[in-house]
Amino acid sequence: MNWSSRIFEDLPTSSFSSVMGIGIVSDAFFQIGILKISKVLEIIGLAIYTCLILFFLIIILTGKGKFRKRVQNQFSILGAFTFIAGTSVIFTRLSEGGYYYLDIPVLVFGIAFSIFLIIGFIAKAEGNLFEKVDKPYLFLVPFIAMLSLSVLSTQTYSRIDGDQKYFFAVSVLTWVIGVAGIVSLFVYAFKNHGNDFLHPERIDGFYMVYSGIASLSAFSAIIIIKFYTLMFPFFVSILSYYAVIAYGWTVVSTIPLFFLYALRIKRGHVKFRYKVSIWGSVFPLGINSTGSYFVSLFFHQHFLVYLAYFYAFMGLLLIIIAFSEIIADLISGRERMN
Repeated sequence: MNWSSRIFEDLPTSSFSSVMGIGIVSDAFFQIGILKISKVLEIIGLAIYTCLILFFLIIILTGKGKFRKRVQNQFSILGAFTFIAGTSVIFTRLSEGGYYYLDIPVLVFGIAFSIFLIIGFIAKAEGNLFEKVDKPYLFLVPFIAMLSLSVLSTQTYSRIDGDQKYFFAVSVLTWVIGVAGIVSLFVYAFKNHGNDFLHPERIDGFYMVYSGIASLSAFSAIIIIKFYTLMFPFFVSILSYYAVIAYGWTVVSTIPLFFLYALRIKRGHVKFRYKVSIWGSVFPLGINSTGSYFVSLFFHQHFLVYLAYFYAFMGLLLIIIAFSEIIADLISGRERMN
């Protein structure tokens, strides 16, 4: 069976990372006011999202044995959290454009599906969860999904006339779970598997998530402060200080990651394929742009807007490279990496 006929049978559960990336870069351009690029990316992201859902439904309903066997793997379950994050990003972007009518059902579904995946992951996990750390960033995906749900909840509240306390509870609870999970994972993983997690030869585009997840948590904290009025001053102070620390980590960690990733590209160690490397870089760059923009507004540090532009256009560049690779592979018939 050639590549073109089995592409979707071999589709990894983390394929929605492309939706996450395109959606958040679209949002980044929306925030900095470049609306035409934002709209084009929004349409592309929504089209890919719809196609992926349809293809996954076809695969599941037709009972493809290879796919069924693969999704039982605990790392595939972790990758499936990209569906929740991608869904949250896409519907947050649609909400910003005025299409917020499905936000509440999507929010409820996202929370319910997250619980389902967590139960499935725990059931499939055997022994030490960190015994295999070839792809340590996958353990961060559930917490990215939680933070994305927090953003969607806050964004939904800002658009509709709803009961603040319910949205506030969802926004804060998912934010706390996301941040607590990130901190706990970092402490445990670096303490017990530091060499595996930080080995330069393992660096690929997905490692940019270590920068992006901090920016996402800072951004979600800032919009909680901005849109809700029930919070106590002490809680506002905690969120504000956290946003500063998290964004500081974003900027500081981006520099060595850019250097190491560029070095690996120069040496020919990075293969640009639809799953490997490149899509993992797009989402962090997009959220770094959005984070920079909101930090600049909230803390009145307007020079950070230039960083927002830089991250947004870097994300756009990687999207163009990714699609160029896909088109080139379709024309040449070259098999892509899963």
